[in-house]
Amino acid sequence: MKSVGDWLELTYGKALKAADRDGGSVPVVGSGGVVGGHSSGLTSGPTIVVGRKGSIGSITWIDGPAWPIDTAYFVTPRRSDLDLRWAFWMLQSLGMSSMNKSAAVPGLNRDDVYRLPVDAPPIEEQRRIAAILDQADAIRTKRRQVLAHLDTLERSVFDAMFISDAAGDYISLKHAIKWSSGKFLPASKQAGGPFAVYGGNGVAGGHDAYMFEDSRLVVGRVGAYCGAVHLTEPMSWVTDNALIGTLLVDDLSVEYLLPALAAANLNQYAATSGQPSISASRIGDVRIPRPPVALQNCFAERVRSIQKSRSVAARALAFDDELFASLQSRAFRGEL
Repeated sequence: MKSVGDWLELTYGKALKAADRDGGSVPVVGSGGVVGGHSSGLTSGPTIVVGRKGSIGSITWIDGPAWPIDTAYFVTPRRSDLDLRWAFWMLQSLGMSSMNKSAAVPGLNRDDVYRLPVDAPPIEEQRRIAAILDQADAIRTKRRQVLAHLDTLERSVFDAMFISDAAGDYISLKHAIKWSSGKFLPASKQAGGPFAVYGGNGVAGGHDAYMFEDSRLVVGRVGAYCGAVHLTEPMSWVTDNALIGTLLVDDLSVEYLLPALAAANLNQYAATSGQPSISASRIGDVRIPRPPVALQNCFAERVRSIQKSRSVAARALAFDDELFASLQSRAFRGEL
């Protein structure tokens, strides 16, 4: 059986500082993907870029010329009977992200890659395998696009119902919500139990005790994610990196407040001296729409429909991912 090095060379990219890139149509590619554009490239056709430093082993396909920079390799075929798309999927299957040879900055040694065994079929068979994997991956890509659309749809519906039409009155947060701080629980003290621990940006661990039996509205209080809005799971713990909201009025629903607070972009009111932070006083005068309850209920129903569709799409994507992994595994065992 031949090895990877018999079929291709991993050629070093070339440095191109951000200041020297002219924003042209040729992708500039680093170890983690496209990082800019330039008017010329190092390659003249479709390009496979492999992460060398940082995101080691990551594989990027560029459907044309590219400029791989010095944190990456690019593939140069050593034989004329190598299909480049097959080589792309073959490299994806090698698990190169675990081949780190640097203790400080992760690094990929191309000689280690060259020694990996690979059984390449005739080029016609390579093309057939690549076409099957391309088709399966296209299905996954479309599914991800559906999920991305559904992820933004809730905000679009909110804007259309409550922002664009400025429906209803407005209310300041100090009159709508009472804020209290969570309870200190450092990571070293978390027992890793079944109850979610919420910090400034959502779930931050697990514990063997909880503070609240029911779900709570929380907002990140300190750090880069201060102002992030979440609804906790039942039976959870909220640390002092977050504020816990208690409603002061009965005509605002949590389902409405989640996107309303997100749309308010509370992070913009953070104190900027030292670590970013917000407090009840800093966001107290922020005003949000106070639409009629019936309109909030209508919005909540639409959100439930969107979430149901998203759940169906997510399950379908998980199935697609499993199918693709099976196809890829079989392809490079000679069973496809």
